[in-house]
Amino acid sequence: MILHFLTTDITLTNYYYSTYDWTLVMPAYFTMTMQFEKKRIHPDFVKEVYSQMISCGFDFKSGYMIHENASLDEIIDWNQKRIDVGFVLGRTQHYKHDYMQILFQTEYYSELRGYWMYFDEVAFNLIIPEWNIMTSEGSDCFVEEKIIPVKKLAIKMWEAGIVDAIQTSVELSDGCYSLSSVLSGNGISIIPSAILPENAFACFPDNYFKNKEIVSSRIGKHGVFLEPKLQSGDCAEYRYVPSSL
Repeated sequence: MILHFLTTDITLTNYYYSTYDWTLVMPAYFTMTMQFEKKRIHPDFVKEVYSQMISCGFDFKSGYMIHENASLDEIIDWNQKRIDVGFVLGRTQHYKHDYMQILFQTEYYSELRGYWMYFDEVAFNLIIPEWNIMTSEGSDCFVEEKIIPVKKLAIKMWEAGIVDAIQTSVELSDGCYSLSSVLSGNGISIIPSAILPENAFACFPDNYFKNKEIVSSRIGKHGVFLEPKLQSGDCAEYRYVPSSL
């Protein structure tokens, strides 16, 4: 994706840009969104999430953009203080005031970046360039072997008992549903997988997942893991394909 513009007032990927002539080359991103009810917030909340990521094998690499040289402790402290007060970046605020983004070490992808969002819930988003895990950018096919590390990470985060739902999405999808929508059975983004509580799974209509050719399996901490059937032929929704295809 190539963007070229002259602006004094534009928000792009949660950043506010002043008057500059920008030429940006941005990949399309796959996103895994971990959602938390506000009651989960505690003084070590951010540290707990990052520590769990690191324990899953994704070590701290660095901060991002103007915070590239920030230490892990600095990023934790900065973001915890903002979550504690429910900070949301104002439209005319410089992005330097927003939550610090973080890069994690990974042998699987060219980039694994995380950032926080705060609305009626708290969300931690992990993004990966689509071309790292799909047959091509903008494709509807995930290479099964390349999505496995993300699936394992999601399951480990869930089994740690610190998250209330996990959804996935891609650049041209409609994004993730609110946590309240997931928990009440009104919708969930499964591109290509998701995790929700058993009691929320029971709230969805009987044909909701069947129509999307989604299979479910129980996992620890009263969770349900959702993913598409593995198939190499055409289907209506996103699917996995073996890497040989």
